[in-house]
Amino acid sequence: MMNENAAMLDVVSRYCDDISVQISDLISEINAGLSAGDASSFGTLERLHNELHRMSGTAYCMGFRALGREFEALDAEVLCGLNDPDGDVGAYLKGALPKLSTIALSGNDVRPRNSKLLQRSRALDELVEAETHLEAYTDQKNAQSRMLARERFLFADDDPHLRELIGSSLSEMGVEDLLLAESGSEVLEAIETFKPTFIITDWMMQPVSGLSLLKQIRRGKTELDPDTPIVFFTSMRSRQDMMEANRFGVNKLIRKPVLPDAIIGVLLGILEKKYQINKRLGALS
Repeated sequence: MMNENAAMLDVVSRYCDDISVQISDLISEINAGLSAGDASSFGTLERLHNELHRMSGTAYCMGFRALGREFEALDAEVLCGLNDPDGDVGAYLKGALPKLSTIALSGNDVRPRNSKLLQRSRALDELVEAETHLEAYTDQKNAQSRMLARERFLFADDDPHLRELIGSSLSEMGVEDLLLAESGSEVLEAIETFKPTFIITDWMMQPVSGLSLLKQIRRGKTELDPDTPIVFFTSMRSRQDMMEANRFGVNKLIRKPVLPDAIIGVLLGILEKKYQINKRLGALS
């Protein structure tokens, strides 16, 4: 856990340093879109929605809930503009500027010491240190690591901080064969070369979404086994979204934010079921 926490601290620290730059870049893009006129305003509003959705999910995962809620609230307003056929796109863009500036000014709270992720992880460290049956605990972790080491994992998310955070956590837990992708199209390319046996993917990606990937794999339109385990790592929360993902055969939905340890628990649960099924099938053959 100590090595994992050091990696978390490094990623969260760089996220804290980078978030003001990301907001500044968004403000610059909005101003450029407004200057270019109506022809590019809708595209700018659409990109703003995609970025705010990404930044909200990442803020939650990095342990900054207040920041995540601010991005989420602004994204809801932007989404209203995208769905309003009679709306003034320029007005929605102009309305986003002062709110982004306000979020940037509140960035003083976005520091590693305020990260709920790091605070909770340190608390878990204290619990682990208090384990009285250390040998049994170590044996269990070793068995879990061996199980994870058998698989080829592919993790896809369009945010670089999340890719690094989850990637380092998976490696610390025993994953040896791991590929990180930043888009659904990269996943489709990796299917042919890397041939993952387990996929963890964000839902909202461009130009190929996690849901589109799920449908293609389950329908046998890729070279992968249609039953390949697929987990969605997402901030999508509506009941309708959950039902749609389940209808197309997602193995599990993990809602952001979540500790890396919780993700590992989900993966191990799915793999244990997979091996139990394979063992029963082997006994019958």
